[in-house]
Amino acid sequence: MKKLFLLFNKLYRKKVLFSIILLSIALIFGIYGNYKIYGDFFKSITTTLSYFGLNSPDKVNLEVLVSFILIVIVIFLGTIVLVLRNKMDVFLMKNSLKDKNIVLFGFGEINKNFLENFKDSNREENIIVVDKEDKNFDEFWEKGYVFLKKEINEELLNLFDFENTIDIIVALGNDRINIDTALKLLDKLKDIKTETKLIIHIDDSDIGEIFFEKMEEIKQIENKNVLVNIKVFSLKTEIVDDLFDKYVFKLVPYEYAKLNGDKSELKIAILGNSDLNLEIIKRIFINFVFPNNLKIKLFLIDENEKEFLEKVKYETNFSNQKYPHIILQSKKLTYDLLKDKRFWLQDDLIDVIIAFDDEDKNLKIAIDLFEKVFVHQEKKNLKYPNLFFAMFDELSFSDYIDKNKNHFKNFFTFGNLKEILSVENLLDDEKFEIAMKIHSSWDKEKDIKKAWYSTSLSNRLSSIAQYEHIPLKLLSLGFGISKDDENDEVEKYENIIQKIKRENIGFEEFLQSGDYFALCNTEHRRWMAYHFINNWEYDDFEGKDKQEKEYKKSLKLHHCLTDFKNFKYDSVKKTFSYDFNAYEYIPEYLKGKYKVVKVSKENESE
Repeated sequence: MKKLFLLFNKLYRKKVLFSIILLSIALIFGIYGNYKIYGDFFKSITTTLSYFGLNSPDKVNLEVLVSFILIVIVIFLGTIVLVLRNKMDVFLMKNSLKDKNIVLFGFGEINKNFLENFKDSNREENIIVVDKEDKNFDEFWEKGYVFLKKEINEELLNLFDFENTIDIIVALGNDRINIDTALKLLDKLKDIKTETKLIIHIDDSDIGEIFFEKMEEIKQIENKNVLVNIKVFSLKTEIVDDLFDKYVFKLVPYEYAKLNGDKSELKIAILGNSDLNLEIIKRIFINFVFPNNLKIKLFLIDENEKEFLEKVKYETNFSNQKYPHIILQSKKLTYDLLKDKRFWLQDDLIDVIIAFDDEDKNLKIAIDLFEKVFVHQEKKNLKYPNLFFAMFDELSFSDYIDKNKNHFKNFFTFGNLKEILSVENLLDDEKFEIAMKIHSSWDKEKDIKKAWYSTSLSNRLSSIAQYEHIPLKLLSLGFGISKDDENDEVEKYENIIQKIKRENIGFEEFLQSGDYFALCNTEHRRWMAYHFINNWEYDDFEGKDKQEKEYKKSLKLHHCLTDFKNFKYDSVKKTFSYDFNAYEYIPEYLKGKYKVVKVSKENESE
């Protein structure tokens, strides 16, 4: 049946070519057959052409009969396609549905890259694409994917069987249209009994935040648990994920992260007043929190360095009280700075991140730094900072750098759109699965999925943010995370955690509990940084009244957004154990997905 459908699908999409071939055969047979009857070449042509008016032949032989039948078939099928075109598209869609479907709204850069990666993967979900234009879709028809060339409206959405749809990606090239489409889809998804992931491209982070607030309103109004995971993404956020997923253990060497380590400051130079760098800086604010109270000093470098600094402060709600681990310093980008060895080779400058919007500029600065400053270190086998620079297109030079580490030991590229728009990255199945476990570790509801779908979207996002900090939590205790066939050191990790853990202690004793306090405080400060970045503020209330607590949260106010030493209420003081759970439960979070491994020798030595 599958092969029959693919054949029918292929013939339907090649209908013009198929018709030309059949008509050519009909003309050849008709002219030849009529020539045999009349012996006149011109008369044989005119007689054959008359068949297109459905005039039946006066005289018949085998060739003429074949010609007439083929012409009738082409006219009949053409009429059906013309009259029933929309119904044919729907027929193809419905007859291709399986138990698991992925629906893509939009056929722009994002979904094209997704399909390129999907067709090369071993996944077997059915693909349906909806857009007004179907240019350059031919290669995907060969895979049996269905394209609906339609406007997105109520009539179209009613065609879908969302019970069998596991993923929906909305990327129509406009934030407003994407949000409007997502809202229409949510209205259809709210009553389904199966889990669905709704992935929406929203380039403007402020608009994305408003969208989530709207989702909260809908959830409260409906007062039901909608089985929909919502992911809002932009190319910037996906590039940031790519950078930190691939290079987190390069960005922070173990000697700087380790518990009770003697390093006091890690320095990072960030070049380029770009929105991408702003997202990178936000991630650093949230995730670069360590139990040794390491300070992170960020050099913000640009031609207009003051504007860069003000922009970062404004967008992060920066203050020393909110982010005691962050130090900001602006520097003007000049030719003199690019060749200043004292600056680039200073102690504790570990990373240089170059992410202007212009990738040619990123490459030029990286090469200039290497030639004028770092090449001497390279030749003498001396240490120098890691250089991370954004390269958005799949360029051979980027591949050359990544593959020739003997010559470009500390060079790393990130941001390749083909890689970041992969199936795995866009769908984020593992991230959501682990975030569900994280949420359930402090939710009173024992059913993991019920707890997840009944909680607020803000709680879900907070759990996802906690997931993103897991590698650095492990690093601080001398461990890493891996999918490779390495020795699983989870028992060693659990033994360390149990040695640090303190049970049945009061709040005052907790404040003096050494390593136990250090780990709890790390998670608490990370949690606070995440909320401050997302415009939350502290409010002095006890939080016992559930209705009051939910109301305050709707205003982005929380009674725990302050240092442990400032906790007033007994009900709040008891919450520190939840922060330790963020470390203790890591093996359970990662079970079946990742292994806990010892930190690599390479990372130890850097």
